[in-house]
Amino acid sequence: MADIHTLLQLAERARPFPFVLDPDDPLLLHPASMVRTIHEICVQTGQRPPAELGELVRGVLESLAFKYRTVLLELQEVTGCTFSRVHIVGGGSQNQLLSQFAANATGCPVITGPVEASALGNVMLQLVALGECKSVSEAREVVLRSVATALYVPQSAEVWQEKYSAFQQVVRRQAASRKAI
Repeated sequence: MADIHTLLQLAERARPFPFVLDPDDPLLLHPASMVRTIHEICVQTGQRPPAELGELVRGVLESLAFKYRTVLLELQEVTGCTFSRVHIVGGGSQNQLLSQFAANATGCPVITGPVEASALGNVMLQLVALGECKSVSEAREVVLRSVATALYVPQSAEVWQEKYSAFQQVVRRQAASRKAI
């Protein structure tokens, strides 16, 4: 199997939107073969299964980005707030291709970093508890001044909107096929 850098390069060069799937499909939780399961989901939902590794990775990343959009829309509906940007922290913030796809899919700028968000959050809360930082807001400002972040702006909005509609249809088909079982 190729390393993550190679997989992401293959995905970047692959044709856009080779397939979409619901990343929350229970079939994807602990499959004997992830590749075979993705192929089966594509067939079940009337899509052409990925023909090469780059298409497989790209389809998964694009589907994750669409799921981010779904969750963002659900959060907006539940909270009544409109979010103007997305922050990705932790190890996933290092995946530049997924971060760009997330910006494209959500239509929002994506800010990535810090990579070590959990550790930094722990340290900063300890500093607040010790009185070294006066508030959580001040601690956040310290972190923002201390770590590098990256910004991804949405691209190809019309194409991503059209493909999001296809994603929603596939998610509905996956859910319907689960109910039929």
